[in-house]
Amino acid sequence: MVKKLLKNSIKDFNVSKNIQQRGIGDEIEARIINKLSSKKEYSEPSGKKSTGDFSLNLNNENNMIDIKSHNVDSDMSMPNLISISKLDKIIDNNEKLYYNIISYKVVEHDNFNEVKIINNHVLNIYELNVEKLSIGNLGNGQLQIKNLNNNDIETNYDKDKFINGYKKLKKEFYNKQINKFTKKLNELEGEINWNLII
Repeated sequence: MVKKLLKNSIKDFNVSKNIQQRGIGDEIEARIINKLSSKKEYSEPSGKKSTGDFSLNLNNENNMIDIKSHNVDSDMSMPNLISISKLDKIIDNNEKLYYNIISYKVVEHDNFNEVKIINNHVLNIYELNVEKLSIGNLGNGQLQIKNLNNNDIETNYDKDKFINGYKKLKKEFYNKQINKFTKKLNELEGEINWNLII
């Protein structure tokens, strides 16, 4: 039901010629929210730091929805998905998170640009292909899609298989962090004049 509601939430639209990629992403998000906000299942995020852009309440379950937009003509697309601390809480609390990934291309006209929707992809976070994910060095770690231009980001993983792969990613990330900070500590150790320490 979540996927059905989101699949019909956005159509092609026109924008001014000077709008940038970030502005198109904001417009896509606004149009989806405007389309769904009248539905009885829709609810606003609980706060500015909420994981999703909105939620859909179905069968007494809260489904957080996070919208991501993707220009198919971009050379590289490596979107941040969620901090690993937030994802850990979602897993621990057995919460539901869906990504609504809107792929589009811009067609230029004389007086306006047309945003053509190429794909409206809806998937539960546990359907993400862990092999196509990485953890970036932002804050305490940020889950990212390595390259959204690749079309193989979805799998038929079950929840347990995703979580196992995710834990492997975290282990690799933490080991890199340990090695990085161990190197910095060793460098500092050699730079400190211990005779000047009071």
